[in-house]
Amino acid sequence: MTNATSNTAARHTVRELTPAIGATVGVRFEKLIIDCTVVDAKNSYGQTRLLVRPAAGVGEQWIELSRLCATAGTLASTSLSTQEAR
Repeated sequence: MTNATSNTAARHTVRELTPAIGATVGVRFEKLIIDCTVVDAKNSYGQTRLLVRPAAGVGEQWIELSRLCATAGTLASTSLSTQEAR
């Protein structure tokens, strides 16, 4: 898994955010990584945020990219991962 962290505020265009929608990603919740689907994406206060839903379970939450871990290459093909992943 690749951690997607950024030390600087990342602003992505709508064109860059759109491919992330529908991708399956791993999201860090304390010591767990939960598989989630990206439902929406936005720029807010200079940070890129993703609206995610768990693959199993209910609910959704806006998260910052610093909590994201790409899983099985599903986000690897988007411009978000190439600019954010380390």
